[in-house]
Amino acid sequence: MINTTQNIISNLSVFHCGLFAAFYCVVGYALWIYHRSTKGALALAGVSVLSGLAHFMSAYIFIFDPNNNALLLALGGYCTAATPSVLLCIKEAITPGWLSKKRYLLLLSPFFLGMALCYIFANKNILYFFIALEIIFSFTCAAIFWKGIDRREKAVKDHFTDIESFGHGWVKSFIVFQLFVSVSFYFFFEYHGVLINIIWNYIQAAFWLYFLLKSKEQRYYSTQIPDDIKDIIDNAINEEEQKKEVEEDKNPITNDKKEFIEKRLLELNEQKIYTSNSLTLSTLAQEVGTNRTYLSAYFHQNDTTFYDYINALRCEYAITLMKRNPGYTISEISSQCGYKTENSFRTAFSSIYGKTPASYKREFRNK
Repeated sequence: MINTTQNIISNLSVFHCGLFAAFYCVVGYALWIYHRSTKGALALAGVSVLSGLAHFMSAYIFIFDPNNNALLLALGGYCTAATPSVLLCIKEAITPGWLSKKRYLLLLSPFFLGMALCYIFANKNILYFFIALEIIFSFTCAAIFWKGIDRREKAVKDHFTDIESFGHGWVKSFIVFQLFVSVSFYFFFEYHGVLINIIWNYIQAAFWLYFLLKSKEQRYYSTQIPDDIKDIIDNAINEEEQKKEVEEDKNPITNDKKEFIEKRLLELNEQKIYTSNSLTLSTLAQEVGTNRTYLSAYFHQNDTTFYDYINALRCEYAITLMKRNPGYTISEISSQCGYKTENSFRTAFSSIYGKTPASYKREFRNK
């Protein structure tokens, strides 16, 4: 009975190792075939194939050499490169073109060295050292990338209103997941069970697929962003731009300039300039009669951003449209308020009023 159970567990392990090996290799092949012209796609394909090879090696050890301690430790050392690899690809999703082959191999070389040392010396303490190194590496990358995301989001909100097309806040949830993977690796290596491992691998595969789909979407948006907008975002997150912002904070705009901007904004709001779906900080500054530096400083002094200011006006106008024309659809309201997509409208409205436009409209009808 015990032997039968062990055989079932062993066969189950081998089957799922083969299944996940096939999954990651197919995903990597698909990326290479369909997205080879996209910057960073080959890096993603490489990580996917490497993950497939790890599962293939697991199946090999299960079948042919389950008691080979050196191979098991080498496989563990190989897997320490998994989370760092994914985090580097996350950086690539944020900044397409950042992850070159040379940089990828250089940053991951310590973990490949760890794999070799684990195999040569078959010492578990060596593996523990590289697991600790992997955790330090992962948390350091996460902190840097998280800060980069916040800086880019701030730059976007200071200049644009269509955050959906430029934002990548989804990356943060994936970073958190990868940090959890990094910390839990030791426990899965030391105290793992077959069923737990299988379930865990299904979760990992689902998140990996989600990440690939979202990073593809991010690259699509990146190719649609005009060059002048890219320049604005890049300049805004540049260190020199950060210094300029500090200097502007120390030297706020004069009261006369502030009054002039306030007066012009009131006039433009009466003309419903915020309903233009091509409105940016630069175009609004031209209409006001100032430059985007002064206008941005004005918003900062009032504890807001261009994004928040315009979206507040748009959503307030959306409520007016709902009350005035109950037959309007959410899509029609979204378009008339200046949003390029209904999803952008829904996101902005929900953040301000704590409910979706459809819910607000439904409540208004009931009243």
